[in-house]
Order: sequence, then C-alpha cells, then structure tokens
Amino acid sequence: PPTYRECYSSIRHVKEKDIINSDDCVLLRPENAEHNGEIQMSLIWYYHPKHSELPARVKEHFLPNEVLASKYWDCVNVACIEDKCYVLNANEYNRYYVREKIPDLFEHPESVEQLKSLLNRNTATIHHRLLPSNSVDNQNIFFCRYVYDYRAKRILKNPSLNNPNTNPATTSTTTTTTTTTINTTTTISVPTAARM
Repeated sequence: PPTYRECYSSIRHVKEKDIINSDDCVLLRPENAEHNGEIQMSLIWYYHPKHSELPARVKEHFLPNEVLASKYWDCVNVACIEDKCYVLNANEYNRYYVREKIPDLFEHPESVEQLKSLLNRNTATIHHRLLPSNSVDNQNIFFCRYVYDYRAKRILKNPSLNNPNTNPATTSTTTTTTTTTINTTTTISVPTAARM
C-alpha cells in the first residue's frame, strides 16, 4: 500500500545553520544504520568513473573531478550529508576553470562587458547558472558530460548537452566523499557526486 510521507523543499542544519535546497548537490558520508524513522532525502547518484563498471580503456579518458550522471534513485538519511558541492556541465566548468586560473579577468567590469559583447545574444550561452562562489573548496566542484547507464554498464551521451533549453541542474543529484555506497553492491572511497 502507498505510504504517506511529508516532503520538504529544503532542510537546515540545527547547529551549523547550513541550508540544503532541493536540486542542491551534497557530499555524503557512508550510511551504516537502517532507516529508523529518521529524516530521509531522496536523490539520484552521480558515479565517479573509476567506480563504474566501464572498461579500463574508457575510464582513463576521464578527468579526476569528472562524474557521470545516472538514473539510480535512492533514499538516504540526511545525517549522512557532509558538505554541499557543485556539479557543473562542461560549459559551466570551463567558465569556472578560467575564473580560477585568471581571477583578475572577472574583477574588471569592462572585461566582462567586452566578453558579453562578443557573444551572440540569441545563443544559449547568455543564459546560464551562476558559478560557485570563490569561497567553495575546489574539491567540492565536479563536472559532468555523460550519463552512465548502471544497468547496461555503458555511457550515454548527456542529452542536456545537445539541448540548450535543458538545464542539467534541475535533475535530482547528490555527491559522495570518502567511503559511500553508490548502489547495493558498490562502495566508493573517492569523491563522487549526486544531487538531492
């Protein structure tokens, strides 16, 4: 029979006052206990490529902070949240990388205006999400180009990269760090991402 569940669009840590909203990405600690009436969050996992079941020759082409989106849905205890993180698409990650490598480029408003004037106003590149703030630890920044089909153990090209009207940020996800269970049989001990 269906179970009634009260759902919330955000949660706030009692002591640290951190707020996690729906569609935010988070790093998770491993979950050791069964769900005993504690607050749960539903999420969709990102896989770190080296923890996928892809051939070794495919895995070697991914960057260290690259993750693979999946459609693997799960429910975990909110006490497992370790920190907030960000999963960017390839274009967003390129902008982030340039900002980190050439920080004074974006400190001068005239430089930003010059860059914007070079862009065609009708392109999807004008409309974008804000990048993570400079205070976010680089280890909490990931990017995603592909979707991993965990059942077929293969990569699908990320459909949102072909469709500028689709924002990959609106998909549910969460991120994992240290040792975290990705599915019922795989445990990881490296940062991996997913969105709540």
